[in-house]
Amino acid sequence: MLKKVCKPSSTSEEKLAEFCSQFNFYAIDFGLDNELRAAAFLAQVVSETGYLQSLEENLNYSAERIMQVWPKRFNRERAVACAHNPERLANTVYADRLGNGNYLSGDGFRYRGRGCLMLTGYHNYFQFLEFAMVEYGMNLLPEDVSRYPAAILSAMWFWKEHRLNQFADMGDIDSITRDITGSLAEAENRKRRYIRVLQLLAVGY
Repeated sequence: MLKKVCKPSSTSEEKLAEFCSQFNFYAIDFGLDNELRAAAFLAQVVSETGYLQSLEENLNYSAERIMQVWPKRFNRERAVACAHNPERLANTVYADRLGNGNYLSGDGFRYRGRGCLMLTGYHNYFQFLEFAMVEYGMNLLPEDVSRYPAAILSAMWFWKEHRLNQFADMGDIDSITRDITGSLAEAENRKRRYIRVLQLLAVGY
């Protein structure tokens, strides 16, 4: 099923197989136990990771792209200063947000988006790492979230913490998208992927 969903990309079979193994192992623990919930989760993961190709946020942006993504935060001069400099961009964009310290703290880059739903920010990392230790005995570091099993566990933890299964049960993909991304900028693409996954699940791939 994932091969069909990820057909537009060049995602390797190894990456698809690894994700499937992890998903199937942990899904029941987080209530991802029916087609509506699984389809909603998978559609968001495919969107966040570029068809499962990357488990870490891409922050290598041109100045033009920075101004498109964050038009209220960057003028031309600031955008040029952060262009193709992921660390500086992350420390600028995520400073004093999500529990992060200021620009000089380096928290923006340290707690940048990682995992299957791009976990971001000190507060989210702190709570997830504590959860992983208590529930699964995993002693993780922030950078571990860009690798399995933490990559998928962090996504499922976020999903459960934000009670996204209740929206999945109603087919309310917009609410899920807003909770994950903070906006509805990609809502239509995510709904299309959700419908595609749901159709494949319904017919047995």
